[in-house]
Amino acid sequence: MEALESELTCPMCLDLFESPLQLPCLHNLCRKCIQDLDFYTKKVDGTEEDAHGGVAAEKGEPAGQTEGEAPVTCPTCGREVPLDERGVDGLSRNMVLQNIVDRFRDAKDKEKQGAQAPPCQLCEGDPRPAVKVCVNCDGLAYCEDCLATFHPARGPLARHTLVPPGQQPGKAEPKVVMCAEHADEKVNLYCKADEMPVCALCKLVGKHQGHEVAAMSDAYKEKKDVLVNEVSALKDRNKEISQFVTDMRGTCVEVQEQNKKWQEKLVQGIARLGKILEERKNFLAKAISEAVKSTRERVEKSHDTDPLAAPADWMFKGCDFSREAKALEAMDMCGQYILTFCCHLQ
Repeated sequence: MEALESELTCPMCLDLFESPLQLPCLHNLCRKCIQDLDFYTKKVDGTEEDAHGGVAAEKGEPAGQTEGEAPVTCPTCGREVPLDERGVDGLSRNMVLQNIVDRFRDAKDKEKQGAQAPPCQLCEGDPRPAVKVCVNCDGLAYCEDCLATFHPARGPLARHTLVPPGQQPGKAEPKVVMCAEHADEKVNLYCKADEMPVCALCKLVGKHQGHEVAAMSDAYKEKKDVLVNEVSALKDRNKEISQFVTDMRGTCVEVQEQNKKWQEKLVQGIARLGKILEERKNFLAKAISEAVKSTRERVEKSHDTDPLAAPADWMFKGCDFSREAKALEAMDMCGQYILTFCCHLQ
């Protein structure tokens, strides 16, 4: 279909041929395109049509003096095509090409309607394409079988308005953009040099003459592909950021769990140290009591043997906890916890 469409496209307006006329060089142009080309060719050559719209007269020549129409240039092959006194009306209309274009347009419209047909909203399982849409039923789409079953032509639903899919009232028609330089020409080309939309006359005889142009559809597709790639890159970047955020949230949860775990271990470790200290306290207290008791007994016994001589080692020297106190003060619980956690993350 695309190859056939290119053969049925006017080389000037880049749309399907409309009332195509055949030039002597056997190339075809739309009738309106040839008229516009002829008009602007005369305008550039400094000629203007007389009151009867036939013969062109040079500026400064007497009215009514004619020397034939100025030639137009075929946009396909570049040959100059002379026109007789009838002007564009002297060219023959290509009826065969017009019939092919009409059939192609009808086939394309049917294909487009078939592709845009919404699925039936009442089918069970795999829905069939809808053939009608009820305006009164909030745009409910029906296939042929469901339309006959659930929306009969007789009864209270007979007055409802049924339209083909895509033709519901209220949908705005696509807006046609007209050229700012040539009011009667619609914008259908894209100038790559100036990066702006232009019409066919801007390319042929306007200020964009000689610039590289492309069909508006091709330029749209190219720009769309660029935007799609950029959006795809942004989506990939967004996925990376989302994954990073997810990983960071997981890390935060792990940090909280590790914090709780090590706090419990810290409490258990300190409790164990407290228990050990309590046990050592009881042991030392008991040892001190036994030493004092033993010393007292020795003192009492010494009274019986020699009341005037006391034992020289009866004094209790006590306990020195300075080394243990320094060891406890030197314990860096927080630093040890952070170091262990960092090693765990690595």
